[in-house]
Amino acid sequence: LTAEAAAARYAAALKQKPVSVFEQQLEAAKGLVLHYTFDADTGPVAKDHSVFNNDGKLAKTQHMAEVKGRRGIMHFDGENAVLNCPNSDSLSFGGDMSFEMWVRKHGYPKTTWATLFGEPSEFAFYIVYQRSVVLYQNAFNEELKAWESYMQPVDRHIIGDEWSHI
Repeated sequence: LTAEAAAARYAAALKQKPVSVFEQQLEAAKGLVLHYTFDADTGPVAKDHSVFNNDGKLAKTQHMAEVKGRRGIMHFDGENAVLNCPNSDSLSFGGDMSFEMWVRKHGYPKTTWATLFGEPSEFAFYIVYQRSVVLYQNAFNEELKAWESYMQPVDRHIIGDEWSHI
């Protein structure tokens, strides 16, 4: 998806409905390609609030109105609960990127690691919790003609019993 095509898609989306304060905020972040809020229980669908409508499918999750003062919570059990994003041109990008999420451990971990974001077998990057948070990035090694995984540990403890912003 080129920048021009993304801008055209964004402009067309704005014409389809009145512009709310929320949409004005999204206009300020035109590069935003995925935004899940979990503000309301939407059943098996995670509504993407970006202009790209990358609605995800929720499986074995539990919506919670409020937990420890934070609103809009989606509980993932650490084993089977997932949010699957659709394959989309808007999610195929390169260069600099940033992402953020609020996380909190809900009890003792049932396994030695859990994926927080991405999927090790398919995505170029993914974040896992292995007693701490580690960012893995896959890169294709031209010389070996193979994919290699590089670990980039986060140097502070950020997942505990209290809410933490990553």
